[in-house]
Amino acid sequence: MNVVILNGSPKGTLSVTLRYVEFLQLHNPEHVFKVFQIGQQITKLEKNNSYFEAVVEAIAAADGLIWATPVYYLLVPAQLKRFIELLFEREKITAFRGKPVAALTTSIHFFDNTALRYLQAVSKDLGMIWFGAYPAEMNDLRRHGERERLKNFGKLLLQFFNRDRSKWKVDPARSLPSYFAYTATSPTRFFSTAGKKVTVIADLENQASNLAAMISYFCSCFEEEINLVDLVEAGISLGCRGCLVCGSENRCFYDSRDNFRTLFETAVKESDIIVLGGQIRDRFLSARWKRFMDRSFYMNHVPYLKNKQVGLIIEGSLKENPNLIEVMESYIAMHQGNPAGFVTDETASNSTISISLEILVETLTTYATAGYTAPQYFPASGGRKIFRDFIAGPAQLVFPADYSYYKENRFFDYPQRHKIMQAVVYLLRNLLRLPRIRRMFSQRIMPGMVQPLDRIIAREKAALKN
Repeated sequence: MNVVILNGSPKGTLSVTLRYVEFLQLHNPEHVFKVFQIGQQITKLEKNNSYFEAVVEAIAAADGLIWATPVYYLLVPAQLKRFIELLFEREKITAFRGKPVAALTTSIHFFDNTALRYLQAVSKDLGMIWFGAYPAEMNDLRRHGERERLKNFGKLLLQFFNRDRSKWKVDPARSLPSYFAYTATSPTRFFSTAGKKVTVIADLENQASNLAAMISYFCSCFEEEINLVDLVEAGISLGCRGCLVCGSENRCFYDSRDNFRTLFETAVKESDIIVLGGQIRDRFLSARWKRFMDRSFYMNHVPYLKNKQVGLIIEGSLKENPNLIEVMESYIAMHQGNPAGFVTDETASNSTISISLEILVETLTTYATAGYTAPQYFPASGGRKIFRDFIAGPAQLVFPADYSYYKENRFFDYPQRHKIMQAVVYLLRNLLRLPRIRRMFSQRIMPGMVQPLDRIIAREKAALKN
């Protein structure tokens, strides 16, 4: 069989993900694996139409397709995202329709689920038959058990690719919702920034879009002028190349070659309130937005939205894209920002959209003035532990800047390092092996859980009386 591999890694032949593809090829030599370096050659694909057409023709002739990609910032790299945009923009869906497809990702298992959901949704929008995914930890190939698992996956995948497709059900292409044109009027309320720096970052490629109108209305709700960054004009011309040069001093390889570093330092780090604006394209925001997110990795795993209020203004249907909501909320939370709300145009009502934008302004300014950030929930809390363990290991050699930050901020908070607590737990664990003491302990579990909290509440009551 003829299998096409679309490698999304900007590293090309130095891609970790590609090694997993090579492993599958080694154990299935009777099949032809044709690899296209999509991530590394995205500029050529954009500018050289004959090369782009050659890739599409190879896909059309293939028996099956594999998306092979690392996970960059909860999704695929911006370069692969741009290729997917080109497929829709240039109307090349026919080449994909009815073909079986799978995805193979490598990561440290941090939000590879959202990256795979994105690829699955895109594959279905292209009319493909989804087999499934292989989410590898980047070092799995070094483990015997995981190599056996990968071999088994490859065997099942190729069997799937070889099935008779004449009876397969192909879902119809996703129909686009009818377009509603939002017309902004003058705001009914105006709000002060109260000395807080407010920055809107948006991809305003289409100045006649609902997004542009919503951004304009949002900005007009402030009594003072706020900072507006249009990613189209921002001068961010280069995508993250995954070189990890930034790991030592948080300096990007491209620092002197485009405007990203200067923009990020002023528009993001120095702001108190940040609003992100974009249009939904193939189940996410634009590749331009993804490039911005990927390039922010020069900060590595250091949270750069700490104590900042973050809102989102989105053109498109969020209810059809729950994965986008999870990605953006998690992106904000993992950097310790406070997700203050979404506004979209999916209500198709001028008044509802305008009111929602005013509420977003009020929420952002109120929270910023109060200094409020919500408690961290699973993505931020669990993600930090994944990064903690990652940075504490050999990765600290690649990311010494992360290691220094994590150590300084006490992120290496392993419970086993609390020697006194561990000693007490060890003693009690052995005592609880005695049946009588275990029965007494079981009877006191529920009261024991609330008693420390009751004491705090009692102290608060006494303090308030005084």
